[in-house]
Amino acid sequence: MRLGRRPLDLTVGFGHTTDAMQKWLWLLLAGLVVVAGLIFWWARQALAPSSEAYRASVLQVLKGQGGLDPGLGFLLRGLKEDLNCRDEALCLRRENFAFALDLAEEYENLFGDYYGRLCQSGRLRPGTDDKTEHERLCQLLERLFKEVGGVKMNAALALQFLDRNDPDAARSLLKRFLDRILEHRERVLAITAELRAITWLEPVLPAVKS
Repeated sequence: MRLGRRPLDLTVGFGHTTDAMQKWLWLLLAGLVVVAGLIFWWARQALAPSSEAYRASVLQVLKGQGGLDPGLGFLLRGLKEDLNCRDEALCLRRENFAFALDLAEEYENLFGDYYGRLCQSGRLRPGTDDKTEHERLCQLLERLFKEVGGVKMNAALALQFLDRNDPDAARSLLKRFLDRILEHRERVLAITAELRAITWLEPVLPAVKS
């Protein structure tokens, strides 16, 4: 009896070939992702300004434009000097709290503007060498914004309290509001010292009195 030939099984080894192809495809895809990431990183570095250009842009913003935007140094000096209490009796008067409120509202807007333009707009991208100091500057500007907000809140609360109470009878509570405002002032002074650690900011910071 003549035996016929067995048909050729074309599926033999096909599963192994498919697995190998899948592995190679995954490796190829992973390689493309890595290459794309490197290209993106190099592109960002190429688009980032030089250290000199970045710092010049920051100083341009913080020096202000005059008038309604007198600059960072003016704001820090104003918080130090205008909120300083040399006579408690005068500091507890309505006029002082009203002045502190107006000052804080104006300065809060300016600090918020500086923070937004330097830290949130996306237009200013520091290079690798300036990234750490840029992040530090943004943190300090945000803290200044919050401290001035604290001054505004306590001055507003003092004025509301004065509207409903006799100043002499409410002296102890008014003293608390004043103390909180002075605490915010002290923290602003501490932040100013931290800003001085970023040495290239010196041109826009208040002069140090000898």
